[in-house]
Amino acid sequence: MCTCRKKESIDYVIPTPEQLGSLLKGLSEQSTYYPILICAVLGCRRGEALGLQWQDIDFQKNTVHIRRAYIYNSLTQCNEIGELKTKNSKRVLPLPEMLKTELLKLKERNAVICKELGVDIPYLCINDMGQMLTPNLCSHHFHYAAKKVGLEGMRLHDLRHTVVTYMLDAGENPRTVQEFVGHSDPGFMLRQYAHVLEKSKRQASDALMRNLFGQKA
Repeated sequence: MCTCRKKESIDYVIPTPEQLGSLLKGLSEQSTYYPILICAVLGCRRGEALGLQWQDIDFQKNTVHIRRAYIYNSLTQCNEIGELKTKNSKRVLPLPEMLKTELLKLKERNAVICKELGVDIPYLCINDMGQMLTPNLCSHHFHYAAKKVGLEGMRLHDLRHTVVTYMLDAGENPRTVQEFVGHSDPGFMLRQYAHVLEKSKRQASDALMRNLFGQKA
């Protein structure tokens, strides 16, 4: 897997599994570890991870509902709960066992914080004072952790590109991947990740030759 991709003036960094593991390990003692982990596993936007409430997590059905975002409003110059970016952004995602385990730990941590403060806080991503983590803080912590493991210039949003790239590289259907990450434009996936889809087309051709013609590609 390549570690850097430049396409149509859009630069993003794709880490190897080892690099991503080291990055997350370096953040494990930070409160921002959880929203960053959510982004890495679900491919969601930063604001979508920060906007998650416990009612959005179904530990029985193992699903995560993306319903809102916590974003910076440039007009009011405040962080606030807002609408999702597009109508396709509202979606239900599977909750992998690894993320489920981490979120259950977070729920226990948050319960202690709420008990000490005497309040009930519905949001997942809070600090020890019960305040919501800000988008900029998450990006700052991510940038610092990425730099420490040799991923200079990697942005938090690049985790979204990472999820898409690895899914497409594994041969997943582009439409399924588009729905998973909540892209609104079907053509965007084909344009932005054409370099990854080229490999999928080659794999599809090889499979055709094997299964239909009984030949090696």
